[in-house]
Amino acid sequence: MEIAKINSSGRLTIPIAFRKKYNLKMGTKIVFIERGEGIMIQTLDKNYFANLAGVLGEKKQMLKSLVKDKLIERKL
Repeated sequence: MEIAKINSSGRLTIPIAFRKKYNLKMGTKIVFIERGEGIMIQTLDKNYFANLAGVLGEKKQMLKSLVKDKLIERKL
């Protein structure tokens, strides 16, 4: 377990152990997904949508979330 702190401008530094383990580099896009009482962080790459299968529940809910995520991605 690693602990990170959000700074005054709302930025969060991902601990180096996780950056190395998951090959997170400058410019890597990530998404924040609400899950129950917490937040799941997922890299936005070619495996993103495949990794979401089953995480979001019903097909209708998953489709809505995927459309929302795609709209957010276009704004990035």
